[in-house]
Amino acid sequence: MNSPDIQGETEETSWIRIVSKYNRPNSLKSWLQFSINLFLYSVIWVLMFESLSLSYWITLGLSIPAAGMLVRLFIIYHDCGHGSYFKSRKLRDLIGIFFGILTFTPLFYPGRLWRWLWFVFRCRLFRSFWFRRSWGLWRRFGVLNL
Repeated sequence: MNSPDIQGETEETSWIRIVSKYNRPNSLKSWLQFSINLFLYSVIWVLMFESLSLSYWITLGLSIPAAGMLVRLFIIYHDCGHGSYFKSRKLRDLIGIFFGILTFTPLFYPGRLWRWLWFVFRCRLFRSFWFRRSWGLWRRFGVLNL
């Protein structure tokens, strides 16, 4: 019978193998998700604008799927910010800036200040007292596997 440590390493290795195919951006899926989500968001906006002349309740009802699509656009924006959505950095930056404008979340400040500020924040978080104190709990409950 295997010890729990060896068995855990085997399970971890199998999970790494399972998720490794999602480790790199897939251009076809990225373009497909980008275009479908942008198209649906635009259609919902046009329908909301046209429904203003009919009833405000219809417009309010259409705002729910519009909010869902906006969340999806934010997810794409967030992936672009982390550099995991498209292979081309310029394309990620361009789409990230565009979706950042739609979601009112700027991806860039002058001189790529946003990425630098995020990096500094993460460095300070990992050095903080709170993080060091909670480290054992996070690892014990399997939330943080570093």
